[in-house]
Amino acid sequence: PAYPLNVRLLAPFPRARATPDQLRFNARMSAARQSVEWGFGKVVNNFAFVDYKKNLKLELQPVGLYYRVAVLLANCHTCLKGSQTSMYFGIQPPQLQQYLQ
Repeated sequence: PAYPLNVRLLAPFPRARATPDQLRFNARMSAARQSVEWGFGKVVNNFAFVDYKKNLKLELQPVGLYYRVAVLLANCHTCLKGSQTSMYFGIQPPQLQQYLQ
């Protein structure tokens, strides 16, 4: 995996030895992971300057700050226009004023 595993970060069960319950778990977790990736994709697609591999230089630019601002703006956009994630889960995002409080 790209990240170390811990109690908050899981990897799928190995398919070759997975039980039916574990395969169901893998399928459900895959759907949840996909929705998280949509959020990251929205940030990078709307604010290409934070596509770190192409544009940013660690230790020469405030990379973390740039990304946090891009996430804030992407979340504001979601409040105003919705998102693929909110449609997938059938929920309405908060009003912009409520989100910014």
